Amino acid sequence: MPRIPAMANFTLLVVTGIMVLLALLFLGTFTLVPHTIENGRAIDKAFLEASDFIEKLSAESGQIPSSAAFDAWKAGRSSWVKNMDLLSEPNMIPSEVVSRFGPMPSNGYALSVWRGEWMEYFISWRKVSTVDSVAGLYASSLGLSLASALLAIVLWCIRRNLFQVNPLVTYPAKNDA
Repeated sequence: MPRIPAMANFTLLVVTGIMVLLALLFLGTFTLVPHTIENGRAIDKAFLEASDFIEKLSAESGQIPSSAAFDAWKAGRSSWVKNMDLLSEPNMIPSEVVSRFGPMPSNGYALSVWRGEWMEYFISWRKVSTVDSVAGLYASSLGLSLASALLAIVLWCIRRNLFQVNPLVTYPAKNDA
């Protein structure tokens, strides 16, 4: 049996690794994404609750509540609300939020909460949050899975075309007549 070249072994190892990654991504799509969606909905609900409180107090007093008033209000709320911060000054807003949603107006504010891996924001002047949509989460997960599958197929085809083992060609001996 002919020996498979080292490059073919390496390619086979890469293809196997990509197939394992594909399986993990596909598994993650249907096990981890629902949990992420559930957390996202809870965060959006907490943002809405906090925003309603701020808007109501702002309508009554004509100004955004102080950090102390906001902290006192959130004490008896859900864990997402308890961990939320009120960003009421323009210098408190991260530059990536400003570049994505524009500068904060004089009557604006933002809410932020640590999700466990990254910060999520609610932007009052746009009435939006940075929580990913359900469709976006599934699309990105399935997109990564499909891209991995396509890459694995391409690498497998390259391996087959470049490192095909040619059958031994035998010629009859000169005395075999």
